[in-house]
Amino acid sequence: MNLLEKRRGFFSNDVLVAVILVTMIFVVALYAFKTNLGALSSESRMLEKERNALSAADALVKELVAEKDGAFVKSHEIDLGKIAQARERFGKAVKSIRVNPETGGGGICVRRIALASGKEIFIEVCA
Repeated sequence: MNLLEKRRGFFSNDVLVAVILVTMIFVVALYAFKTNLGALSSESRMLEKERNALSAADALVKELVAEKDGAFVKSHEIDLGKIAQARERFGKAVKSIRVNPETGGGGICVRRIALASGKEIFIEVCA
């Protein structure tokens, strides 16, 4: 065997090792990207639920169940009879609306303090 044939064999082994290393790096990078994408998606869903709960709780107390006295709206003084209508309005965006809950409703919940017939109550909205 001459020297040229020995070098060709050595060169092909180097290329093979380099291709294997590049492939491994690509697979690891792809796995890391996929994992980060899943975490980002999960965080995005959590933020959406939080936003739904916050906006629903604010709208509920300030607009939907607020007592109206002519042209005036008494924010945070609520009519408990309107809560059923509010549940229908939010649909699937809100999991539950409860008055004076003893325990958390599960998921992301927001509580707002309000007055009902002069009594202090808590309204909890969970998404």
